[in-house]
Amino acid sequence: MFIPAVFSGLLYAWVVLALGCLFAAIASLLLDLNQGIMPMILTWISYAAVIIGGLVAGRRYKRRGIIVGGVVGLAYVLLILAIGSAGGGGMEGISTIEALERLAFSIAAGALGGILGVNLGAS
Repeated sequence: MFIPAVFSGLLYAWVVLALGCLFAAIASLLLDLNQGIMPMILTWISYAAVIIGGLVAGRRYKRRGIIVGGVVGLAYVLLILAIGSAGGGGMEGISTIEALERLAFSIAAGALGGILGVNLGAS
């Protein structure tokens, strides 16, 4: 069963997300970044977190990296959507197309990380 590998991948993804957001916030304060680019930066931090989470899950499970990583990406985006909708704003802040794009890119990023994790773990 690959559930423990998925949970460890999600844990790493959330840690990377938290650290990335912290660094982005500090950089925004110190460098006086244009606030228009912050959503793009945070999106890329999110995808990097999913890649790392997929890599950890694939490396831990040692096989089927594309599936394990994809499940990490799927679970990650579903948690993001659940937290966002539970925050009081509901789902009004995200369009259906945007949610589907985020879902597809997160699954692909997790699968890529899972493939890398299995192949890096073999060496």
